[in-house]
Amino acid sequence: MDTLISLRAREGAERARRRLRRPRDLNGKGVNLVLLTAVWVLLAGRLSVFTVVSGALIATIVTLLFPMPAIVWPGWIHPLGVLRLVGAVTWDLARASVQLAWFALSWRRQPRSGVVAVPLSSDADLYQVATGTILSIVPGSVVVEARWRTRTLYMHIFDMESGDAARERVGALRAELRILRAFGTSEEIAQATQHVRALEREALGGPQALAAPAARACAAQDSAAQGEERR
Repeated sequence: MDTLISLRAREGAERARRRLRRPRDLNGKGVNLVLLTAVWVLLAGRLSVFTVVSGALIATIVTLLFPMPAIVWPGWIHPLGVLRLVGAVTWDLARASVQLAWFALSWRRQPRSGVVAVPLSSDADLYQVATGTILSIVPGSVVVEARWRTRTLYMHIFDMESGDAARERVGALRAELRILRAFGTSEEIAQATQHVRALEREALGGPQALAAPAARACAAQDSAAQGEERR
């Protein structure tokens, strides 16, 4: 596990050094100003010259004081993948809502929560944020920590059995794969597909040549996360 985490940490440090050497990207600041101004007007609740001017001023100050790094997106939009992503998220929302409602009404037992470490296959901030957002909006799961250098999400599950960690991890990686199939490149999709299949084989007890090191690292991360949660 230490070898895997150290490797991902070194990769993250190298990405940070490349970003520091990269010249600042000025493109998109105008879009940020417009969006922040629009948010301010919506929060104010009325459209007037004062709210627009004050919103533009605040947006300018925020943009200058807290500059955001440029988002790297090497992929493109796949219309069929977008439709599948929307359909899958809608189904997950409906299914999880029904399950939680049934659990609340059944009064059978107390929920047994847990934290699962999910090592993502992609190496882009946009996909990491999108995956964490989709996992968090589904009732019953929420991302409590995201580690940038190792590209690992720590997901809190409302109710899970002791052997459900692998299943929840595969489900989270399938959500990432759906995002990549909607917005990623062919190489990213192929890499994520291989990653998901490897962990699926490990979860089913099949061939473990590809997935065993990653699965052992994930299991160790799950144990550490459970220990931190109990403390």
